[in-house]
Amino acid sequence: MKASKAEHGKLNPNPGNLENVRLEIDRVDEQLLDLLAQRQQQVHRVAELKSGESDGAIRDPQRELLRARAWADGAESRGLSSYYVERVLAEILDHSRRVQETQLDDRPKEERAVKLGFQGQTGCYSDLCASKLMATRGIQISQRRGYESFVKVVAALKSGEIDCALLPVENSICGSITEVNHQLSRGDLYIVDEEYWEVDHVLAAKPGAGIKEITTIRSHPAALAQCEDYLLMQGLDTQSWYDTAGAAESVAKSDDRSLAAICSASSALAWGLEIIDTKVADDERNLTRFVLVANEAEQPSPRVPHKISLRLTLNHHQG
Repeated sequence: MKASKAEHGKLNPNPGNLENVRLEIDRVDEQLLDLLAQRQQQVHRVAELKSGESDGAIRDPQRELLRARAWADGAESRGLSSYYVERVLAEILDHSRRVQETQLDDRPKEERAVKLGFQGQTGCYSDLCASKLMATRGIQISQRRGYESFVKVVAALKSGEIDCALLPVENSICGSITEVNHQLSRGDLYIVDEEYWEVDHVLAAKPGAGIKEITTIRSHPAALAQCEDYLLMQGLDTQSWYDTAGAAESVAKSDDRSLAAICSASSALAWGLEIIDTKVADDERNLTRFVLVANEAEQPSPRVPHKISLRLTLNHHQG
């Protein structure tokens, strides 16, 4: 007999075994999804009310700060990590702002699917971030194409092979992505949006290979730089690869069990690798900023906050 909604949400005080505990976790997850859906409905209502105001700002920094403090206090009173719940809140608030921006954007909506390019291959961080950004923009991706280098991505965009490209421009650990900024500095491209991605590197190897068996790590140079202290502490050699997801693929196809990759958890699982260590970046917070670039500029809505990016060239002399 199918359980009622009330029964579905009721916790079993005596779970008894591992399977029952997992069922209880599944039920709590369902409740979380219901609550997130309810919250998003209220976000839509907020946007409707703001649409009648000529100067209704999307962001309310003071309220966001108060909510962050309330969440932190609530976390501590429940025995939870305040850092953990603040990360959850940050994602919720970011998505809420995106929902409001889309709803308040009074420009004519052009329903179309776009061909999007990025550096790397399916499952890399650029690919994952592209899905997040386009979902919040309400735009379908008809084709997503990965390229071996940033130069090839930009060339494909300028030739019309793709409609737009998502490129990483800076990281909270290793700073600016020089190669991308060099491509953007050559002109003829327009930044039309941006997105942030919380990078969560894992160390992945062939199933059964332990950390003591690993001697060499493959990954994108930026990822290796973000994990430099960890790699030095482990005494591991490194090999630069064109992409984190590509590094995971190469390890999966290699017969060398001493080889591992630094990549995303989704890439590791997609290639059948075993995650042997997590949180391998040198800083707890590893954030990458991506920009969406196109051949034509987009006229921003006056109701939606937007940035202006400036490129400055300085004289090359002392001081």
